[in-house]
Amino acid sequence: MAAEGIKDARAILHGPGGCRLFFMHCSVSAFPRMGSSGTAEYNIPFFFGQSRIPSSYLDEQDYINGAYGKITEVLPVVSSKGAELFVIVNSPGAALIGDNHPKAIRSCGLENKAMFVDESLISIPFTAGYDHMLTSIMAYLHPPKKLKIPKTVNLIGLSIMDKDWMSAKSGLTELLEAMGLQVTSCPGAGCTIQELHDSVSAELNVVVCPEMCSKLVQFYKNNYGIPFCKGPMGAPIGFAPIKKWLTTVAEMTNADPQPALEIVRSHEGRVFNKFIGFPNESSRLRGMTMSVAAPASVARALTEWLYDYIGFIPITVLADPGSDPSESELLRIFLSDHGLTDSWNKELSAQAEVTFCDHNTAEILSVKRSSGITLDIGAGSNSQTGILPRPIYGPMGALHILDEIICNLRRSESN
Repeated sequence: MAAEGIKDARAILHGPGGCRLFFMHCSVSAFPRMGSSGTAEYNIPFFFGQSRIPSSYLDEQDYINGAYGKITEVLPVVSSKGAELFVIVNSPGAALIGDNHPKAIRSCGLENKAMFVDESLISIPFTAGYDHMLTSIMAYLHPPKKLKIPKTVNLIGLSIMDKDWMSAKSGLTELLEAMGLQVTSCPGAGCTIQELHDSVSAELNVVVCPEMCSKLVQFYKNNYGIPFCKGPMGAPIGFAPIKKWLTTVAEMTNADPQPALEIVRSHEGRVFNKFIGFPNESSRLRGMTMSVAAPASVARALTEWLYDYIGFIPITVLADPGSDPSESELLRIFLSDHGLTDSWNKELSAQAEVTFCDHNTAEILSVKRSSGITLDIGAGSNSQTGILPRPIYGPMGALHILDEIICNLRRSESN
């Protein structure tokens, strides 16, 4: 999915056709591309009518005799459809075969446009796999060092599997531009290969979700001397964490945060006016119980913001596998300092009045329980069909989260 998050790159799955279906669906729904919606031109081998995630369609004989020949057949067909980069990804079973991908790439004359990732990334946490893929792509591209351009940044740690990532990217970019900064690249979230080359000229990497880019930021730092900064309150979710995120970026770039902070305050004022107009609803929110399962940086921002801003009481907080250790520890300390030690590292509770989790878990919970509010916030969401902005990051994300809570509460109490 990280490779598919690059506009002019194409992922190729080396594995059985059945392994293709889920990722094909996710890539199309999360990042639609003009002219790639499965037309007659893709009624050819390895695509079979669908334009995304072509596959080598391994069969039982390939696992016995090897599938080197399949790769040499796939690459010319896929490259005929155009892209600046082709990324071969093994399924877990195909990784055991040991096919010679470098030789296949050379035999097709694609040394400068095709790469492979031999590891079975499906066996590690999603955030870690996304991070590893982007780091591998940057290592393959190996852009030459460039002079740093003042007041330029990369927006890093955002994925196409985040809920409404396009609106999140737009909103965060607007805030950074209000500070006089220019976003050079957003790796793995709608960028181009050229933008990845240009990204080495940025003076700072601004982190959205640390779990999505822990290796990548170190790659930029070690190879190009680009420092990074992340929010002191975790990911930029909720008004207070967003404002802390902005002031940290301002300190690192010597920029003026006030124009961006005014944008955040205007959204915050909108919520305040609503609460003033509907005092009964706002008072009803105070003291509601919440349950969270997400990467630690996301869970921390949500927990601290909603505890301080509304008065939500976290009864279970679970950091997803692959969470940033420092974010996990800071979240644990926050809970301990507020007398909520028992809620740490616990599975989602069916008794919570509001639950925040990934899309698939949210769907299951909504079916299994008759009461309570469940909000899809996490990576892995394929509910990308809405038209109105529904991100979780940035000021619009704060409005979306609060709106979902209030509207769902109103509906549940009217039933």
